Amino acid sequence: MNGGNLVEIAGILSNDNPQAVADAELLAKGFGAFYAEHAEWCGEMGCTVEVPNIIPIIFAYWMSGYGNERDEYGGYYDGRDAMDDVLDGLEPVIKNLGYPLDAGEIEYGGDETITEAMGIINENFNRKGYTLVSLDTDGGCAHLFIVRSADYDRLVGLGEKINFKFSTEWKQ
Repeated sequence: MNGGNLVEIAGILSNDNPQAVADAELLAKGFGAFYAEHAEWCGEMGCTVEVPNIIPIIFAYWMSGYGNERDEYGGYYDGRDAMDDVLDGLEPVIKNLGYPLDAGEIEYGGDETITEAMGIINENFNRKGYTLVSLDTDGGCAHLFIVRSADYDRLVGLGEKINFKFSTEWKQ
C-alpha cells in the first residue's frame, strides 16, 4: 500500500486535520503501528491482522468516528437508516469540518430509496461546492464523507491506486 496516498486521502476527507493525518500516517506504517497506538479501539472493533484487507476497513471506520468518542470526518450508513438518520449523522461531520453546509435545510419527501436520498443530499451539497462520497468496504454498509467538489476526482484517483472505492453511488 502506498502510505503517501493514504495520508493524502485522510487530508482530503478531514479538511487537513492534523490528527487525522497523523493517524493515517500511523496506519500507513502498517497494522502493527496503528494497533500499538489504538489497541483498545482495535480490540473493541475486532480488528486483527488476520482480517483480509484490514487497512481499508480500519481507515473507513476510524475516519467516520465509529466506535469511539473523537472527531468524526465522515458518517456511517448501514442500509437500515432512514434519511433523517443519515442527515443527523452528517451534522457533526459538517460542523467538525467547518463546511458552510446545513443538512437540516435539505428537503425530501420521506419515501425515497437510499439511492434517491443520497442523490438529494449530494445535489444540495454540489450547489455549494461539495460532494457526498461513499467509501465502499465491500460490506453491507457505506462510509460517507463530504469533500470539496474540486477534490473529488483526485480523491477517486488516489483511492484507486490503493484499492479504495470512492464514489457517489450508493448501495440499496
